[in-house]
Amino acid sequence: MRGYSLDLRQRIVYAVRDGLTQADVARQFQVSLSTVERYWRLHRQEQPLAPRPIPGSPPRVLPPEQHDVLLRQLEAHPAGPWLNTSRCGVHSTGRYRSLRSGGASNI
Repeated sequence: MRGYSLDLRQRIVYAVRDGLTQADVARQFQVSLSTVERYWRLHRQEQPLAPRPIPGSPPRVLPPEQHDVLLRQLEAHPAGPWLNTSRCGVHSTGRYRSLRSGGASNI
């Protein structure tokens, strides 16, 4: 799940600062009470309200030099979406994302 926008986080903090109870702010903005408490605590501690980066490695993407190899395999075996890409060293998720971003129209 993605975090709430910085704009919403700031509006939550401003509402608490302007005197609304944290429970009222949670109801008004349809967020949990713990979310309001966390943003208020960050504000009081002068910490940034911006969402933190999502941990983990970035998604794998097919290197551009392997696009032609994969496109030739797709043309040779159009009904085989689950190609044997292990010979190319291609990760299955990277195959789809790279071809989509590279402009392959037959996928």
